[in-house]
Amino acid sequence: MKIPLTIRSKLLMAAFGILLVAGALLLVLNLTTVHDKFEERLQLRGVTIARLLAAEVANSVLTEQYAALELMLKERLGDEQDIEYALVANKTGAIVAHTFQGDFPADLKGINLVPAGQDYAIIRLAAEKESLIDIAIPLLKGEIGQLHIGLSETSIKKQTSEIFWMIAWLIFATMIFAGVVFTILSRIITKPLLGLAKTAEQASQGNFNLYFDSSSDDEIGHLARTFNTMIAARMQVEKEREKLIEELQTALKEIKTLSGLLPICAWCKKIRDDKGYWNMIDVYIAEHSDAEFSHGICPDCLKQVSLETYNRLTLEQKSRDDHSASEGKS
Repeated sequence: MKIPLTIRSKLLMAAFGILLVAGALLLVLNLTTVHDKFEERLQLRGVTIARLLAAEVANSVLTEQYAALELMLKERLGDEQDIEYALVANKTGAIVAHTFQGDFPADLKGINLVPAGQDYAIIRLAAEKESLIDIAIPLLKGEIGQLHIGLSETSIKKQTSEIFWMIAWLIFATMIFAGVVFTILSRIITKPLLGLAKTAEQASQGNFNLYFDSSSDDEIGHLARTFNTMIAARMQVEKEREKLIEELQTALKEIKTLSGLLPICAWCKKIRDDKGYWNMIDVYIAEHSDAEFSHGICPDCLKQVSLETYNRLTLEQKSRDDHSASEGKS
């Protein structure tokens, strides 16, 4: 079943959708950039520490004082939280000192060898719990061996996590604020539309004595003015229709017709009206219709009135007929 959505709901959904997408992109972009910056800084710091440490351990490697070398590595790196291990390999690759508790991990032996001509080498290692960054520094240009330190990314993850939650809370607060703002704006936008819809509904029910007040110059104001013009035109049409109906009704009342049973005298042919008076038939018809009479006399009546006049008129008519017949033969 399709659920109808109001314009206000659509505006809010669109606003929150845009904010969510923009917030997610901003969060990912910031986290990626911040993580890369933190990792870059950590590597630069590790290279600096490894170089300083390589300068200190060179003499111990030359003199093969490996016990003192291992003790020095542990003392130097004891306060460095980001450094997980340090180890020294001689020129043959054998591990001569390290900071691991217990045996040296065999997987680290021979890894990340510094190419000739480079000051250092960096590789990423996958440990059991976390990934490590191994930085290798050549000792006396690699003639006596290499120094390795392993950097932990725990601090980077911690800082990145803090920034993640800070940005997430900022985006959440922004969405709350934007939601309030968009709710107010949507009400401002949809309120005149709802009023216009109610006015249009009343107009559809035949109530044209309406006027929608909107003084704004935006699209809604233009729509309201167009609606008012349409309603005014419809009211004028209704007034003209009512006037035409009234005129037709008046005309129908003025039209005189004869209908029904007319009481007429069998001898004199007078007609009795509604008041009981007997009227001549021509007078009655003239009063009750639009007919007009022109009086003449029929031959039968003419015989009764004047036989002499009738004979004269008959002879004149016969003479005219004979004359017309003779002209037709010639």
